[in-house]
Amino acid sequence: MLTPLRLGDRRHRWFGRADAQGRARFRYRRYGSAEQLGEAFSRLRVEQIVPAIRRGLSATVYTQLSDVEDELNGLLTYDRETLKLPAELVRSVNALLRLE
Repeated sequence: MLTPLRLGDRRHRWFGRADAQGRARFRYRRYGSAEQLGEAFSRLRVEQIVPAIRRGLSATVYTQLSDVEDELNGLLTYDRETLKLPAELVRSVNALLRLE
């Protein structure tokens, strides 16, 4: 098995806006259940993306269809066996993104 090699230089990383202690505010959010993830998925689109469409947003891109190695932010698991959100929820929320 190959071990990935990595070099992180703090001088050349993006940390977003830092808090008073210098910690980055951006973090992936973790949810304890598919229901909680679904609620957050819906809330993000309804509260932030839909209003942005009305103000001129022309596209959104979900960049990670499935989990990749140690990254767990895909809609599908690493082996693509399990959809993390109900397909109907994704369809219904995505339908809200259509400009009418």
